[in-house]
Amino acid sequence: MHNDLSNHAEEYRLTRGFKWLMQEPQFSKYKLHEVQWVIFAHDSTWINTQRLLPFLARVNPAVPLSFGYYWDEVFSFTAHMSGGGGMVFSASAAKQVGSNLFTPACPDELFSGGTWADVMLSHCASQSKVLGVSSSLFHVHGGEQYTYDHNNFDPGSVKEAFSFASVESKEMAQLDEIVRENLRGKVPKINHGGLPGSHAS
Repeated sequence: MHNDLSNHAEEYRLTRGFKWLMQEPQFSKYKLHEVQWVIFAHDSTWINTQRLLPFLARVNPAVPLSFGYYWDEVFSFTAHMSGGGGMVFSASAAKQVGSNLFTPACPDELFSGGTWADVMLSHCASQSKVLGVSSSLFHVHGGEQYTYDHNNFDPGSVKEAFSFASVESKEMAQLDEIVRENLRGKVPKINHGGLPGSHAS
């Protein structure tokens, strides 16, 4: 995979790198025992930390859990998280998945044919008995979910979201500003219960 810049090689390096990081001596060297949550996302994913982190603070990271938007047997034969929407693993889940990657539980053969990293990580999480929770607050369809149209942002949708996929760099700054406006109390509150569209996978 050295000097291979293909998309398949990049996906392979991500999972191999994650496994390497979760092993000793790296795990202790980088003080990963202090990490409570691990997030995987694309470079075009916007994450609303002001919304996501307070939610995660109420969840026990010692429980093997994953959060994200699950595709139901799209691009694979099992339900899997969307990397574009962001994938969140508790510390317990990350350690289990990292340990099982590229073992008989989650074999290297899964990458035959160019399997994406989000598919493999989701599959390995399932094989590792990690409870997957899907939520529509991880938006995977890009701009149409945070704008009224191409020019007018919907502050209510932005403040409630955990993430948006396929966001342009100029739009990220605008989304950040809406979050800051919300912290100043200038974005109307939307009432809803729990995680809209959430379900365990």
